[in-house]
Parts: sequence; structure tokens; C-alpha cells
Amino acid sequence: MLVSCAGFNPRPTNARKTEIEFWTMQLQPKFTDYFNQLIEEFETANPTIQVRWVDVPWTGMESKILTAVVAKTPPDVVNLNPNFASQLAGRGAWLPLDDRIPAAVQAQYLPKIWQASRLMV
Repeated sequence: MLVSCAGFNPRPTNARKTEIEFWTMQLQPKFTDYFNQLIEEFETANPTIQVRWVDVPWTGMESKILTAVVAKTPPDVVNLNPNFASQLAGRGAWLPLDDRIPAAVQAQYLPKIWQASRLMV
């Protein structure tokens, strides 16, 4: 499940690029090539954005994300399991993306997949 942390605040990396930080849970090395390709495609389509991918061990994700949220330095986008994501949603840690993602982009997803990605609190 991908969600964006509340307080989304991409960081400028230089005069022309903005860095966004994307966290995943223990996907390297199996998915390294896949995500590097996605990031390259995204950065090519969005030349003013640079993606910083951080892969966190499964056992360390909950404490790392809680520490980051408390310190007000959460990642811009994070891949979490639904149970933990729901706990954080209950604490107001996530930024709803429905109004930030154009309807045309939302329409590219099957309705059931889009609905399954929502957190209800």
C-alpha cells in the first residue's frame, strides 16, 4: 500500500530539482531493477523531480516511520502493510491523495484496486 505522509514537503535539491523520498519495506535486492526502472521513467517524465528510494528492513519499518513522523521528517511516499498504515491513519499521519491525483490518473486503475488502497478510519 502506498500512502503519502501528512506534511508532504518535498525538498529542493538545487535550483531546478525537488527531491521526494520514497520508502519501501525490504524489497531489495529482488525488486531493485524494477524500482530503479520506475524511478528513472518517473524522473524522465518529471525532470524537475529527483526520487530518493530508501529500502527499510521489515523489522525496522514501524520504529523508523514512527520516529520520522514524530520528528516531522517523514518520507513523502511510503509502502506499508495495511494494518500498520491504518494505525497511522488513525493518528492523522497521512495526507489524503484523492484531491491531489487527477481523475484521469485515477481512472487508469481498476475501481476495486483504487478502493482497496484507501484507508478508512
